[in-house]
Amino acid sequence: MTEANLVATATAFTTAITVGNLGETGSINLISVTNLAVGQAFTTGSATNGYTLKSATLDFATVVTADDITVSIRSEASNQPGSTDLATLSGTPAGGQQTFNCSGSGCNLSASTTYYVYVAASSAATTLNSTASDNETLAPSTNGWSIANAARYQSGVVMSGG
Repeated sequence: MTEANLVATATAFTTAITVGNLGETGSINLISVTNLAVGQAFTTGSATNGYTLKSATLDFATVVTADDITVSIRSEASNQPGSTDLATLSGTPAGGQQTFNCSGSGCNLSASTTYYVYVAASSAATTLNSTASDNETLAPSTNGWSIANAARYQSGVVMSGG
């Protein structure tokens, strides 16, 4: 299975937690996001009071029109990204690894819950790098966070805004 390259950084109290797969080797596949949306699931650890997500870093192979791309956090609904953005992350889509930040003090996430980093592009030819490796880089290694081993796709994305 293919999973999108992702690093999510969050805090539980004062402990910084990072889960990611950006440094993993294995075949690199391109995930097309043009007129589609890609959701990469991740599951939080078991901290009693939950977590505050600070940022998500994605590895873009191709970005033609940055204005056509939205990066958000969605909850899980029946093994797919839910239909509502819980938070929209800010950043500038460009080629290479790009970090998208939650506004203010961060996005609140519940413990032991699956969420999606959701990337939607309405028109331009946008692709994300991915890896065939199921390995993850965790810090600290016992934090209980994980990244799903496959990305989810949704077609017929309609975005609006101004």
